[in-house]
Amino acid sequence: MSRNATQGRGQEATRQVPHSPEAEEALVGCMLERGLAAIESVRVVLGDEGEAFYDLRTRVAYTALCGLARDGIEIDPITVNQRLKDTGRLGDVGGLPFLMGCRDKSLPSNLDYYLQIVGEKWVLRRYLKMCVEGAERTYTYGGAVSGLLGEHEKGLLDLVVSLRDPHAAPKHLKPPEAFYEKFVGHFFRTAEQGEPGMDLPIELKFRIRPGELTLVSGEDKSGKSTVVNYFLLHLANQLPAGKRIMVVSFEMPSDVTLWTLGAQLIGRKRLPETREGTKEAVRAINWLNEKFVMWDFLGIGDWKELLRAFRYGKERMGVELWVLDSMMRTGIADDDYATQGFMTAAMSTLCKETGQHGFIIVHENKGEGKGKDKIRGSALIRANVDNITGVQINKDKGQKVAKLRYQIATEKLNGQPPNENYIRDKEEELDKAIKEWDTRFILYSQRYSGSQQNGARYVFFDPECFQFRQQWQDPPVNWLERWKREQQPAASTPDPPDTFAGV
Repeated sequence: MSRNATQGRGQEATRQVPHSPEAEEALVGCMLERGLAAIESVRVVLGDEGEAFYDLRTRVAYTALCGLARDGIEIDPITVNQRLKDTGRLGDVGGLPFLMGCRDKSLPSNLDYYLQIVGEKWVLRRYLKMCVEGAERTYTYGGAVSGLLGEHEKGLLDLVVSLRDPHAAPKHLKPPEAFYEKFVGHFFRTAEQGEPGMDLPIELKFRIRPGELTLVSGEDKSGKSTVVNYFLLHLANQLPAGKRIMVVSFEMPSDVTLWTLGAQLIGRKRLPETREGTKEAVRAINWLNEKFVMWDFLGIGDWKELLRAFRYGKERMGVELWVLDSMMRTGIADDDYATQGFMTAAMSTLCKETGQHGFIIVHENKGEGKGKDKIRGSALIRANVDNITGVQINKDKGQKVAKLRYQIATEKLNGQPPNENYIRDKEEELDKAIKEWDTRFILYSQRYSGSQQNGARYVFFDPECFQFRQQWQDPPVNWLERWKREQQPAASTPDPPDTFAGV
């Protein structure tokens, strides 16, 4: 065996996974010394779970510190030691001697430096794992090479985004002159220009503004998703070329969501199995392919993963709006109010940083509270969003219409002879019932200065195309054709291809 080979094996034997036990202990010591404010600044970078700490002792101590912070309990070695006892993890840490040792090893003013070391070592470990797993996959990978490289690129992007430089100049400190153009614009905006943002397809003084988070609440099966889909369709039409909307639906398969959007787009949920029917379906999917991107996962998701996905969508795919349907599927327990509040705060911060507009769909408690007080979960959810809206369905309309039709049909069949006055009265009642509203979209509040509060719009639902309309007698609309006429010149355009352009 050559000398070089022997040296290589010796180097592998002494090689260690990237970590710094000294920095981990010093960081824990700083948090013990500086308390809640220090813990919050560290949690923003490293999260709550402790994966950034390689040493089991510092990892367990860190999760105990985060737990105390979430509960609002003042931090010192005694409270941390008691939390470790209560959770059965004291043996993993070593008790007060280890905690006191961490505090003695740290210099509180160096917290940012310790945090940088721990964070960078964590990134290196994740990169090492990603490279090892990537190398293993290359031996058995059978798909397109671009797919494998794309996965690696996304992993690298996530790692780059996760890096924070605590020594960088504070990017949020700016003098008033930096806002001159926007400042003057507020004064000179005309009445015709109105508020910034995009219009919804209903007559309501509520606009979809960049950098805001909107809550959409409603009882289960009230049509929240269908209403939001219809809104997204019209918002997508207002986006510039190359900009998209990301749809996250943990409760509905992506193909069904796209079918709903497609039916709302062309005004039909069924097409004939002919060449023309295929062309119409192709037109719809090609349009949607330019405007939407889907998060294809059913079940219980991870809200932290979604934060990364929304940011990635903004940076790499032009995602300007996104919808999370629903909050109850993000892995947060119904009674975990602290995490619910933290999640919505993080989502709101993301929107403000990226300029995206986000929609979060939540369920309401049945029979409890009134208005927005019925929204399930923590009050912090409402406090952290910019706009609070709701969707209400006219539950009695369907039953009323069905009952009247049954009464009319029964009288016509069984009456000897039928009572014409009775039938006429029931038909008048039926006509009135059919003209009743189907869905009410409620605006509870919006944060934008001077905007309308507490408004509502009653609309009519067409189950044959999933569209919502202002008047009950309005026919279905092929929005694809209408927008094409409005946005393109009068010159004729060639027919679209018979196949999906994305294939």
